[in-house]
Amino acid sequence: MPTGGTLALLLAPVALGTFGWRGLWLALAAYAVLCAVLLVQRVPPAQSGGGIGSLRLLAESVLRPGSLALCAGFMCYVGQWNSLMTWLPTYVVEERGASAATAALLLAAYVAINIFGNQLGGVLLRAGVPRWIVMAGGAAAMGATGIGLLSSAPDGVRIACALAFSVLGGVIPAAVFSGTPVHARSPQHIGTTNGMVTQSSHLSQFVIPILIAWVASRAGGWEASLRVMLTLAVIGVVAGIAVGRFERRLAK
Repeated sequence: MPTGGTLALLLAPVALGTFGWRGLWLALAAYAVLCAVLLVQRVPPAQSGGGIGSLRLLAESVLRPGSLALCAGFMCYVGQWNSLMTWLPTYVVEERGASAATAALLLAAYVAINIFGNQLGGVLLRAGVPRWIVMAGGAAAMGATGIGLLSSAPDGVRIACALAFSVLGGVIPAAVFSGTPVHARSPQHIGTTNGMVTQSSHLSQFVIPILIAWVASRAGGWEASLRVMLTLAVIGVVAGIAVGRFERRLAK
């Protein structure tokens, strides 16, 4: 996802200048259709079956406390990450007078560096670092760097904190998605559990940036939204600790 996002951010100005936003939209839609066709042609259908109805799969999955903790941790991560992605262009253009091109490059760097965080999460898990530590550590790092980027520090420090925010928080997705097979009730429940995590991401992308922007508009600027960001970071840490607790129960 961050790789695709970075490419889109870098190529969009050229495409907009050549084809306009409608042409860009149509090109992306055509690419999505191509991906769907390749998926149907190249990916074999599932062979496991299982005979479990969809409603039962959903009911049994949403009652798994470990799965809900994964969803909570991922919601906090995605909500914070997308909120900052929304805030960065406004900050550098409207508050610091930078050009739109500079804002686009900074935003591309913010998205691109998240790739290394995603990879780092996998490296940490492979090295034997417990999943809950990766989740809680990533959430705590987002809280710490959030203090720097939403403070009155110099611009260079705030930008450095924004990039650190993206790369350090980026370890969380690897921990979350590697945890769905562990916390799913059975192999047939893994798809439903992944769906829960994905839908929690979509919900947070819709709700949390609006909430943070509302707080900023009512309380006197983006710095005022730090309380919301820190609250989300704390919830993310608690969710990570809860995941570790539930996994210790499963291991008994």
